[in-house]
Amino acid sequence: MAAQEQGAGEARPRWAVEPVETTVVAAGATQKLREELLAGPDVPAVLGAGQLAEVQAAEHRLADGRTLWALAGQLPDDEVVVAYRDDAGRVEALRYRVIGEVAELRAVSAGGVVQYPAGAAGGSFGPASCPPGWLLCQRCCGVDLREIENGCGGCVISCTPCAWFRTIQACAACLACLLVWCPFKVFRACRFCWTCCPESPPWGA
Repeated sequence: MAAQEQGAGEARPRWAVEPVETTVVAAGATQKLREELLAGPDVPAVLGAGQLAEVQAAEHRLADGRTLWALAGQLPDDEVVVAYRDDAGRVEALRYRVIGEVAELRAVSAGGVVQYPAGAAGGSFGPASCPPGWLLCQRCCGVDLREIENGCGGCVISCTPCAWFRTIQACAACLACLLVWCPFKVFRACRFCWTCCPESPPWGA
């Protein structure tokens, strides 16, 4: 597995665009968004038999003119599932596990295509594993919470216990907040590793 630093011309997920405005999604609209995402293929694929708790959502007006909705919920102890949907209906769902001060990607589903990092469910993000019709590309496999927990104003309350006590439960709550309120900052704090992507990745260039 080869690690790479982010490059200026690198393809990035559709959710990793800097917002110009972020607003909280009301409880009723959050529940509706949750139901719609659970009815699609991507969130159930990464959620498995888990049940989301402490669900929160935000709406981002992005610098490229799109609108993006982010919804995240916690799973028992140390895992978080987040889903991003833009106004074209494209969805990407990711499942992270908090390990110390790092959130590691465990599964991702975009456009119904599910992938697993090496060591998770027998998956591999190595170049030798790319099947015909798939290309070598990059995927964010880990996020250092220390890099972003003080840089996301909407998550000060959620992330202070993580910064002070470093318990898994506190940092999972912090991660869920960061994934919803500051997805662009999360992307900027990524630790990349190689993976295989379809020739036309549903998360876009």
